[in-house]
Amino acid sequence: MKFAWAVLVIGSCLVVAHFALSPRLSPCPKVGEKHDCYASLKYSDGSIYTGEWFNGEMTGNGEFKFHTGVKYVGQFQNGKFHGWGQLTQTNGRTQEGKWKNGRLLFKFIFPS
Repeated sequence: MKFAWAVLVIGSCLVVAHFALSPRLSPCPKVGEKHDCYASLKYSDGSIYTGEWFNGEMTGNGEFKFHTGVKYVGQFQNGKFHGWGQLTQTNGRTQEGKWKNGRLLFKFIFPS
């Protein structure tokens, strides 16, 4: 159990530390492809991504707020949750863990 809490604390610190350091890249251009830059983009459904971009994809550290109120803060790769991240539901329930290609590999669940 002590190991799980140590991993949880370390993982939480890594996610917060990585996101807190952003933007480490320069702002994206207003027009054109987003490449090696930092920007916010509002989608037609009202969802908003704020974070790092590479080759026009959400890649690096960022925050994605779904139009439903669900929020993910963490790492992205090729437009998917990938790396350490935290998903918070509208009821306050939080899932934190390691993501790969949009799927949660292992998690810690915190009640609201």
